[in-house]
Amino acid sequence: MLSQDSKEVSEQLDQWTGEIHLTQLLEYHYGFKVLSARPVSGVIYLETDQGSYGCKRIKKSELDSYKLLIQVAPWMESLPDRVMEMPMPLSSIKNKKHVLTGFARNYVIYPWIHGESISWDQEQDWLDATVQLASFHKQSAEWEPETKKKIKWMDSSETQKEEAHKHEIYTLAAKWTEIPNQVDLALSRMGTYYQSLLESIQEYDEKIAGQVVREQSRVNGKLCHSNCSRKNWIRDEDHRAQLVDWNQLSYQVRTKDVGDWLLTAYRSTGSKELITRIIKQYDQVHPIEEEEHALIYSRLIYPDHYLFECKQIFEEQIYFETTACKKLTEAKEITSKKIAFASWYVEMMKQEFNKKVPTLYWVHL
Repeated sequence: MLSQDSKEVSEQLDQWTGEIHLTQLLEYHYGFKVLSARPVSGVIYLETDQGSYGCKRIKKSELDSYKLLIQVAPWMESLPDRVMEMPMPLSSIKNKKHVLTGFARNYVIYPWIHGESISWDQEQDWLDATVQLASFHKQSAEWEPETKKKIKWMDSSETQKEEAHKHEIYTLAAKWTEIPNQVDLALSRMGTYYQSLLESIQEYDEKIAGQVVREQSRVNGKLCHSNCSRKNWIRDEDHRAQLVDWNQLSYQVRTKDVGDWLLTAYRSTGSKELITRIIKQYDQVHPIEEEEHALIYSRLIYPDHYLFECKQIFEEQIYFETTACKKLTEAKEITSKKIAFASWYVEMMKQEFNKKVPTLYWVHL
């Protein structure tokens, strides 16, 4: 019979997750008793009789990232000078699997990294995080995947081709529907522009020999966190900036992280001076080669937010019509701001670093 406190914790967990008897499931697979729990930024913090853990729901699309994490985390832990704490998902004492199959969803359980959120109101916060990100990329160049457990190398050009093809289907479906709604009309208006942009980015990648550059750039790092937004950083107990939430870890060149980090900093602060200092700080730790800046530029103009919203609207169908139209309009504004930032970035690289970055001329008109 559960005690009153234990019963309350069990009921809370079941309510938060939609599971049935999650505390018993956790005890069965991991051998610990949950003493208390609370939601923290999309994760459930578990205080147990064997320490503190995080319980995170995982999507099917994240399974490859966790397979990669299971290889990378022990390697990172073995390094005497490791720069990132990368918690290893626990394996079940019953079936040795690292993914917990619940009644409603799948989860990973991992040791909790104690720390505090970063305020981001000081320039030093951004520079400290930049040093850590650059150091992680530099260290990741040494990692090699296990030969018996193949991990697919991610080449962004393949993803871009797939997403361009999907977008073409969305656009054609919107144009051909017999009774178009407001979402169909909105996509019909903007779809041609975005399809041209996506195809031009592919042509740009061929022009700069992107696949060759990415292959050569492996020596500068071959792991990306892939979601280094502000909410995924903490200050650990030693006051070091640390990335958390490795559910999108990917086996690819560092330029995705770098491009996304620059955009995050600019969106958050609006300071172009900070962006220049971030690049200089990164270069002090792990210099970015001139050819890699073309890959960063390509990332800056890529309409990932727009494509995400298209998927939410046409595949997931999670929005009402008026909300969907609003999301597309917001995504268009974000794309415009990204392209304007990319234009400044190219000019800044020329002025501050004497590096020439090729551009897609027509998108800046």
